[in-house]
Amino acid sequence: MPITDILEGDFDDAWVKDKIVLIGISVEQFSGDFFKVPISPRNLPDAGEGTMISAVNLQAHLISHILDVAEGTRPSFSFWSNWVESLWMLGWCIAGGMTASLLRLRDSGLKFYLLFTSISCVIVIPSSSIIFMIFTIWIPFAPQILGYTLTNGCITA
Repeated sequence: MPITDILEGDFDDAWVKDKIVLIGISVEQFSGDFFKVPISPRNLPDAGEGTMISAVNLQAHLISHILDVAEGTRPSFSFWSNWVESLWMLGWCIAGGMTASLLRLRDSGLKFYLLFTSISCVIVIPSSSIIFMIFTIWIPFAPQILGYTLTNGCITA
């Protein structure tokens, strides 16, 4: 709604009663306050050209998400405790070490198979993170990939 309508009182009071009201500029010509977001314009008609969204619209989406979580209509992300996350990482380091130990075998056919397995695990770790994310459980994947590949590299070197 234009600011002139608000200043002149030319709007319905029900629009703002018991609501959070954000005031800001949503036209790119008048503001450099635009951000790239991973939302397509067809899902967000006011996103403008490409994937740009105004700061006030971005803040509105963030507030909406926080309120949905607070009201219980949207689940919040849960996180593993440090010891569970450490066990998860230790498991991937052990898997990398075991794969590397088997790679040291002299059978070239087995080496190719284990190399393929090693590359597959680097794909499986981020995939498992995405699957957990679907169920709103956040687990980082970079430390597991790093642990897996470093352990694998140190043993095969």
